[in-house]
Amino acid sequence: ESRGQVTVTVSVGHFVSLSCKTSSAVYSEGNGHYLHWYQQKPGGAPQLLMHTYNQRQSGTPSRFSGSGSGSDFTLTISGV
Repeated sequence: ESRGQVTVTVSVGHFVSLSCKTSSAVYSEGNGHYLHWYQQKPGGAPQLLMHTYNQRQSGTPSRFSGSGSGSDFTLTISGV
């Protein structure tokens, strides 16, 4: 189990960046452990946005992008 600390950075008119630093490494090539990003709206169930840290789920707009490795990951939402 790995827990994450999330930091949000906002650049009004440009992007929102969510940085997640996990308590232990959760992704490196071939280790079989992955980080996924979900969106949950009030009253709704979580919806998968990104899987394997940088792969958009079908239906996720291209303005969402993911990056990172090891224990540091970022989800960026552009055009906000």
